[in-house]
Amino acid sequence: MTEPAPKPMKKSAARLGAVQALYQMDVAATPLHDIFAQFQSHWLGQEVEGTQYPDADLNLFRDVVEGVLREQMRIDPMVDKA
Repeated sequence: MTEPAPKPMKKSAARLGAVQALYQMDVAATPLHDIFAQFQSHWLGQEVEGTQYPDADLNLFRDVVEGVLREQMRIDPMVDKA
């Protein structure tokens, strides 16, 4: 049986979380495994300092982060030119 399609809010939350995770990895040199654990347990779908963060599509979150890391050698020069 197939899983139902994620709701748009979950997809948006996953993309935003991925950007934040990639930033944290870059600035704080946080390992990938730690990033996934931190975001799943402390950010995505959690209340932080009085703000409720929406649930995220965890598969999309992981796919985006892993995809950026996999293609980083191609992405970085494009970002540097922007």
